[in-house]
Amino acid sequence: MIKLYFPCKYVSFTRGYSSSHKGLDMAWNSKYGGPNHNILAPADGIVKKVLKDYNKTDKTNKTYGNYVIIDHGNNIETVVAHLKYNTVRVKKGDKVKKGQVLGVMGNTGYSKGTHCHYEVKINNKKVDPLKYTYLEKENILNDATSKEYKILKVTEEPKKEEKIEEKILEKVKFEYICPKTGIYKIKLLENEKILII
Repeated sequence: MIKLYFPCKYVSFTRGYSSSHKGLDMAWNSKYGGPNHNILAPADGIVKKVLKDYNKTDKTNKTYGNYVIIDHGNNIETVVAHLKYNTVRVKKGDKVKKGQVLGVMGNTGYSKGTHCHYEVKINNKKVDPLKYTYLEKENILNDATSKEYKILKVTEEPKKEEKIEEKILEKVKFEYICPKTGIYKIKLLENEKILII
């Protein structure tokens, strides 16, 4: 599976992925480029589609405004949308490199303020970008976003699961593997393990 990177140097989300919002909305910060924040290619690929001359914000028509869709191969595509009018630097068919500037964050299309809407599609299905997108050392991660979405800063060491599990297992009094999905004062799925400490 391809490794994607965030299309903004400053990583802060104003809206996450959900059943009604199939992408991430990324904000700007006055210390890190302000509203004229560059939007970057999340990985190498070929530009599949572009709209760059949309010059308005829509209140009801749910459009991307100005956008770039990149085909990364293996049926993986990314979308960056709501780009500022007249800032898109690529055209259909262009080969782009990871981190290449595509345009500038904007407020075109169905948008309530300057931001970047970022989507990941696999086999033409929109998926949660956080499952496939990673931080780079150059990224500035907003603390609130880090806590809410459990994103580790590149400098932070992930906790080793085996050490955590060892500490938990020392306290385990009873272990039960559920044979069948059902309600047991808590809902358990088939083969789900519950540890009672």
